[in-house]
Amino acid sequence: MLINQTNNNGGQVPELAKIYKDVHFNPNTYRWRHHVDEATYETILKVQEDHCQDPNAIPLTQEEISNLVFKRKSGIVKGHGMRPSPSLVTIASSSSSVEYIHRLENEIIELKEARARDEEEQAREQEARAKQKEIQKNILNFLRSKGYDDALTYGSG
Repeated sequence: MLINQTNNNGGQVPELAKIYKDVHFNPNTYRWRHHVDEATYETILKVQEDHCQDPNAIPLTQEEISNLVFKRKSGIVKGHGMRPSPSLVTIASSSSSVEYIHRLENEIIELKEARARDEEEQAREQEARAKQKEIQKNILNFLRSKGYDDALTYGSG
C-alpha cells in the first residue's frame, strides 16, 4: 500500500497524517481503532498547522513532525524499529501473562468441575446397572422357583 502511495505523489513519502490515519482509522466503521488515536491524529495536524503559521518557517520534514508528536523513545533504532528491551518485554509479557494465567486457571477449575460431574454421573449409571442386574437375577430366581427353567434358555419357546 505504501508503494502505491509513493508512486501516486511523485515519489515523495506520504504525509505522516495520511499514513497515521490509514493505519489507525477504520473506514468501514468510521471509527478510530483506539480512543487515543483520534487525539494523536489531531495533534499531528495541529503541529503541521502551527508550524506553517510562521511565513519564514522552513517546512518540517515528516520525521521532525513524528519526533514532535511521538517524542523520542528509548529502544527505537532508526530504520530498525524496536530493539529488544528487558524492561519493555517484562512489562508487556507480565500483564499478558497474568491475564493468560488467570484464563488458564479458570479453565482448569471448569475442567475439574466437569470431571466431577462426569464421575458422579458414571457412579449413578453404575449403581443403576447394578440394581437392574439384581432385579433381573431376582426375576430369574423367581421364575426358576416356579418351574420355568426351560423358558429361560435362549432359542426355545
